[in-house]
Amino acid sequence: MDNCIYQEEKLNNYSIEVYFNQLEGNSLLNEEERKMSNEILQKLTQTCKIYSVSKLLNPTEFRMGNGELVLGEEKIHAKLFDQDSFHDIKSIIAFIVTVIENDDRDIGAVTSNKQRKQRVDLLDQYYETAWKYAALQGHRDHIIEEYKRKEIQSGKRVFTPILGPGYFGIDLLDNDKLYKLLNGRKLGITLNGTMQFIPENTICGFMIGMQSINEDCKNMFDNPCQYCLSVKKACGYCSFKNNK
Repeated sequence: MDNCIYQEEKLNNYSIEVYFNQLEGNSLLNEEERKMSNEILQKLTQTCKIYSVSKLLNPTEFRMGNGELVLGEEKIHAKLFDQDSFHDIKSIIAFIVTVIENDDRDIGAVTSNKQRKQRVDLLDQYYETAWKYAALQGHRDHIIEEYKRKEIQSGKRVFTPILGPGYFGIDLLDNDKLYKLLNGRKLGITLNGTMQFIPENTICGFMIGMQSINEDCKNMFDNPCQYCLSVKKACGYCSFKNNK
């Protein structure tokens, strides 16, 4: 029993329009542009679904120290995980969320589908990417909000931001660690030779719930861009940047 929670949802759940409008410029779309973007969303709701897997890890299932966080059998390294950074950790939630086209649901059949993308123009591609991003963010935040609500009821009130590969000095290649921990293959996700997810509309991460956190970590969390390992093209879709 892997104790993972698997979910399947429609693409337009969890206030997807709110997340779409948070992207720079989308809230200013005129009537014609809004109609075009909504047409793309309607098509996506017919051809795609959003899938997720999450797992709540209790103290017996993780350990931290000397720059290393061990989740199950998977080791994630970062300066963030120095021995004195976190105090009295109560739980960790880990997740993967992905958007998969209906025709590609069979395990091993998911591809980047480049030929299809070449048939749509650049604006349609942008709207498609933006809606999928909005769906990913909405579903991810739903998982996190449910986790925090339950933990607060248990008296655990201090949480890190969402952590993951590329953020706060965590190696981008650690996608592989969360993929193994959460059995991402069961969702229909694969990894390419550079440890990037296929389909590319996939996100992963984790959050830590604890009693307290030291000032060094607080300073890191207040300056996320300083520790970012991602590529600049991702900035337009960054939750930390958008929340500033």
